[in-house]
Parts: sequence; C-alpha cells; structure tokens
Amino acid sequence: MTRLTVSKAKTALSDVVDRAAKTKERTVLSRRGKSIAAVVPIEDLRLLEHLTQEEMDRQDIEGKRARRSLNAENASRCASSCANSGTDLAYSLELTPAAQRDLHRLDPPVRKKINEELLALEKNPRPIGAERLHAKEKLHRFALGPKKNYRAVY
Repeated sequence: MTRLTVSKAKTALSDVVDRAAKTKERTVLSRRGKSIAAVVPIEDLRLLEHLTQEEMDRQDIEGKRARRSLNAENASRCASSCANSGTDLAYSLELTPAAQRDLHRLDPPVRKKINEELLALEKNPRPIGAERLHAKEKLHRFALGPKKNYRAVY
C-alpha cells in the first residue's frame, strides 16, 4: 500500500489511478500526517459496498426481531392467561443458502421490502393470500415484494 500526500497525488493522479486499475495497488492520501482518503481498485469498492449493504440488512433484521420480541414480551404479560392454555406459538424464519444468495442479488429497496414481509411470516405464518401447495410436505406459497412478483415457499 502506497502513501502519498494530497499535493503529491495531485501531480501524479493519472499514475495513481493507473496503478489502482492495472496492478490493484491501493494508495492512501494524507494531509498534515493524517490519512484522509484512498484510491482503490473498483473491485475493492464494489466488495466494500456489498459488505456494507449486507451488514445494514443484518442490522435491520436484528432490530426488527428485537422489537418483535419486546412486543411479544409485552403481549405475554398482558395475556398471561392465554399462555397457560398453550395457544401461543413461536415461529422463526431460516433461509437456505441459495435463497440468501438470491435475496442479496436484488436491488436494496426490493430486498428491504421482501425482508420485511419474510419477517412478518414469523409472527403470522399463514397470512391472507398464502396458498397451500399439494405436495407430500405441508408447504405454502406466498407472493411478496413491492409488486407481489416474488414467491416464498415455506
């Protein structure tokens, strides 16, 4: 990794960019001894953006699950008589690795909407519009996404 001051980088900017593009060299730019920016290959930037988006999605999902568990705790306090009857069921959602890959290939707004709808299945596994499939296993199909043009089979 090369380190350059901003003033030196100004005079050699085309060389710095060429090295990043051709040899995948990373260059850190500094001003007054402090690192302030970097010139990196486009592949590094795309990877960073992808990882950042995955982390934001993970935090969104964890936050929603935490809020739901708090809501469930509050509901269970209010309805302690129902808890004794055994009617309170809890569901969790697990995606297959293939489904996770497919989900991460979607545009971020579409992915966010689908994540919200999938998490809603934990609370209500048989929403309006869910169809039971005729198979050996008890499977259901549910349309989801902004235009309801994606399907979840569970």
